[in-house]
Amino acid sequence: MPFGYIHCTKDECPMASTCLRNIAWHQLPARVESVATLNPAKASANEWCRYYRSSEPQRFARGFKSFKPKMLPPQYNYFRALGISHFGRNPFFDRCKGKILVSPSEQTIIRQFLAKAGVETPFEFDGYTNHIEWKK
Repeated sequence: MPFGYIHCTKDECPMASTCLRNIAWHQLPARVESVATLNPAKASANEWCRYYRSSEPQRFARGFKSFKPKMLPPQYNYFRALGISHFGRNPFFDRCKGKILVSPSEQTIIRQFLAKAGVETPFEFDGYTNHIEWKK
């Protein structure tokens, strides 16, 4: 769990059993003195709660170094420029090398960058792993 993760104490919520925020609240170690908690008045207590975070593992991608050899140099240069402008130089290359996992939403963004660069053939990432998405 990331540092400063917001916990939810709303046990009566129908989504509580699958919400990471409520699960984290109930699995809080006794040694922890304080945590950030969500104001119960802000939680929707339904499937549309903006603070809901699914405990279901998501399919994260691990790297996309295999993209470059399949692209024309101008395509790759444009794709790389889009990626760097969005993620930053080092974070883009860390994702490319597989040092940082690529979340499902980031995979969509990267696929949009491929389309903007003129890549029509769908590429697969270098690898995949199931991982819990601890969005803040």
